[in-house]
Parts: sequence; C-alpha cells; structure tokens
Amino acid sequence: MICPNFFNICIPSFAQNSGFGRGILVCGDPYNGSYCSFNRTLSFATYTESSNTNISTGNRIVQGMSGFSPSHTYHMKGYLLAGSTATTVNKLSAYTATETVPTISFSVERRGGGTNMPHYQRSRLYFYGGYSDSLGQYRADTTYVTQNTDTATNATSLPAGRHMAGTIWTSTNAYIMDGYTTGGGYSNTTYKYVFSSDTASTSTASVTVNQNPYGMSSNVYGYRCFGTNIGYTGNNKLSWSTETWATAPNGPESQSSMLGGCGMATQTDGFLWTGYQSYLKRILYRLTWSTETWTNNSYTTADANSGFILYSGIC
Repeated sequence: MICPNFFNICIPSFAQNSGFGRGILVCGDPYNGSYCSFNRTLSFATYTESSNTNISTGNRIVQGMSGFSPSHTYHMKGYLLAGSTATTVNKLSAYTATETVPTISFSVERRGGGTNMPHYQRSRLYFYGGYSDSLGQYRADTTYVTQNTDTATNATSLPAGRHMAGTIWTSTNAYIMDGYTTGGGYSNTTYKYVFSSDTASTSTASVTVNQNPYGMSSNVYGYRCFGTNIGYTGNNKLSWSTETWATAPNGPESQSSMLGGCGMATQTDGFLWTGYQSYLKRILYRLTWSTETWTNNSYTTADANSGFILYSGIC
C-alpha cells in the first residue's frame, strides 16, 4: 500500500504504523484542570511539535479514542466535566487537515476503552470496553466503526469489562491489556481478539498488574509500557509468534508513574508522547525496534506545567 502525496510508504506488517510520518493529538488537560481543544502534530523526522487550528467542537479532556484509516484520523468520544461521556467524533483529513464531525452513535456510549483503537485492514476501527457514565458500569462491549460509511456496529464482547486498558495489535489480532475491571480494581488479564472471526478470548496474563498503560506494536513484539502504578522498570513485551510475555527495556529516565499519553509506531521506532508524569516537560521517549534501546527526545513547552494528559493521539 502506498500512502498518497507527501506521506511515507505504509508497511502492512506494522499494523500500528499509519505511514503519515507524524503523530497527532487532540484535546486534553494541559494545565491540570483547564481543558482544551488543541490540535497538535509531532514530526517523526525532526521530533518537533506544531500547532494547528483547534478542533471545532469545544474542549474535552481524556479517555477518548483514536485511530486511522488510509485517508483520515478519528478522535472519538471522551470525558467531559461533571462525569459525563462526550459522544462527539472528530474526523481529520490526512491530506488537507480539514475537519468534519460525523455522527457515530454507540448503543452504549462509553469513554476510556482500549487505546489506541486497533484497525482491521484499515476498514474497521475497534472500540473495546470502556466506562458508561449513564449506567455506572465497566463495560465489555466491542464496537467497530466502518470507515467508509462512518457507522458503528456491535461485535463480540470481551470476556469481562475493561476501562482504560492498553492495546497492541497485528494485522490479524488485537490484544487488550490490563486496566480497571468491574469493582474498580486493576487486572493483568490480556484478552485476544481475532479480527477475521470477531471472536474474543483470554490470552496469557501480562507480567505485572497495571492500569492505563501505553501500547506500541512492531512486527515482532507488542510493548506495554508505564501506566498508573508502574514505574520505568515495569515494561513488558508480548511475542506475536509465541504469545508469551517477557520483560522489556526500562524507560530512559526514572519516574514512578506515567499515563494518559500516546503510544505510537513507525517502521523503525515506537514512541511514547505526552501524558501525566513527574517532569515539567513534554515527554517524548523513542524505542528503536532493531536494538530495543530508548532515546529521550523530550522537550519543554509553555503548556506542560504539570504534564499534558491527552484526549487522544495517533501516528
């Protein structure tokens, strides 16, 4: 598959690599309680951030979902003030950066599903689990969005509810890792979802219990990094070929917790970008696939006074 115009060649074996050559983030909480409608991009060539026209639908905070098709990025749902779920979807053209706001309604509206949203053959985006404010429930629902029609379809539910889980995926399977479960506790259970048959099952549990981890996917491993109660020494990786977990390299600098940002991937590297953390800077950690070595490309910004927790981000 060749991505058009100025974009890179898409590599199908790297399912999480959009080929757009940049990361995108939308909305968030940059000032620790003052929500925003930011629209930012990160160049993977220069590791520099750029500001774009804010999205048109107003401020939102976190627990939204993001994903991509061959031509667009999607930023779905999220969390509003007073404990309510945003039902808005923002769709940004990868060619012109123009925005549309399609109506994509779920039978049960949710926030904080497995992030980022895996795709199947770039035709379906999958929203796994989440939390329903109207029902007060941790949900196991699976909903996929068909990208050429912008419609939502209910699919096979997960074996149990999951909220603020992480996802890693290949071209054939998705893995939904950790997160909150019914009763509000953490879980280290990993669920496997087979795209072609829309079936869900319990896979090998991850090494440590976590909530809100970052996920990055290469063509050999899926990486589960950081999270609410995991420091820089708690990273794990799942082998696609054996479906077994092993320890992954420590993060590039010591901190007790990091959560709420973007896990992204290119052909050569994985990226952890932004999120709540203990440093007053924009976190940008880069993991080189071939050597499994981290590089710290973090930088300072005016809106990172307590970390920048994101609504959604993709690459």
